[in-house]
Amino acid sequence: LVLETLRPDVDAFLEYGNELWNPLYDGAQWCSLKGGEIGLTRYQYYAKRSIEICQIWRGSGVVDGRFKCILSGWAGQNHVNTEILTHAKSQVENIDGALALSDLFHSFATTGYWSCGLEHNGGSNVHLSISQMLDRCRDSTELQSFEDRMLQDKAIATTYGLPFSTYEAGPSLVEYTAIHGGISTEGYAKKLIELSRHAEIKDIYKLYSDIAVNKVGVTLWMHFVYQTGPSKYGSRGLQ
Repeated sequence: LVLETLRPDVDAFLEYGNELWNPLYDGAQWCSLKGGEIGLTRYQYYAKRSIEICQIWRGSGVVDGRFKCILSGWAGQNHVNTEILTHAKSQVENIDGALALSDLFHSFATTGYWSCGLEHNGGSNVHLSISQMLDRCRDSTELQSFEDRMLQDKAIATTYGLPFSTYEAGPSLVEYTAIHGGISTEGYAKKLIELSRHAEIKDIYKLYSDIAVNKVGVTLWMHFVYQTGPSKYGSRGLQ
């Protein structure tokens, strides 16, 4: 399908799966199960299969420079990303001692989300005005924190000879305790959705994307879009 129908001006990017290191998803449980059968951790199995899937596709004839494999990791989680990349490097060297990760993968990717420090403390943040929330998003501390986290992930990618990119990026205006613990603050999701739809978010989005692309040097900035719209947790991505 890719060979026959992909427009010549479009690149195809391939990942083995969506956040297969993330225990929230069934795919991660699958990696834990299959990895355990051969003595590997979830992260090591993800690295192993990512290489194998990429090799299958590369062997299919899609080798004209438009086909690119992505190896992804967990934003800000150094130990996870190091384990993924260490095992991937070892696997590649076992295939061919002269082969490097960059010979197979376009880049190492994590997320490029920003939340303006509003993802926690819903009980107090719900009392902020939209104007105060916008000020939080523009706060130099929040901007620097975002840059530092992106640079941290990029440094690990660079150590293993890979460019750094994102597989999802954009605003993450959600309440984390609602997602991860089922504990939500009444009225907070509604306010976060209102914030996400404010006209000034456009310029704030540009602030963060400029940091990622122009200061951090992200090679691929993947805008995340939820076609289903906001949820009971708030608003993530472009709505």
